[in-house]
This record gives sequence, structure tokens and C-alpha cells, in this order.
Amino acid sequence: MIAWDTPTDLDRLQDIGVAVLGNEILNARLRLGLSQRQLGWRVGLHQSTISRLENGSLRGIGFKNLAAIIGALSRSPHFRLVEGPPAPSRRLPGQAEG
Repeated sequence: MIAWDTPTDLDRLQDIGVAVLGNEILNARLRLGLSQRQLGWRVGLHQSTISRLENGSLRGIGFKNLAAIIGALSRSPHFRLVEGPPAPSRRLPGQAEG
């Protein structure tokens, strides 16, 4: 049995997180009617950075930049992602079977 925190599992979790985040940023940007260039201008990033974030090919944007993007897309401090990652595919420690 492989430990759950192996690099393979962590890479998979990161891939899921990047996809969810990129999709939600894309949806929020489109709801506001902003282009990638406009959003990038508001937060001081290039349009190509926004594109790579939305399509999941960007790794390492930094917390402050990500916070600025979410702030620019948020109309209130209660902004939250619509969907989360999928449920675990296996039983977690302490979780009953079934």
C-alpha cells in the first residue's frame, strides 16, 4: 500500500486544485464581463498569465497575486468557489467503511 502523501498523490491533488481554481476564476471573470487583459491590468499581471492560470498550465502564481485576482473578481468579502474538489476515492484514517 502506498502512503497517501506520496508525490504522485500530491501531484494529482495539485492538478485537481489548479483545474478547479482556474475554472472558477474563468467563470467569475466572464460573469463580470472582463477580458483576460482587463483582469490582468487590474492586478498587475500580463494577459498570458491570466490565460495560463485559467487553463491550468500556470504553476506558482504566488499567494499575493492569487489574492489580488480573487479580490478583483469578488464583489464582496464572502466570495467562495462554487465547486470543490471531488470526494475522496478511498477511506480516510478514522472514517468508517461503507
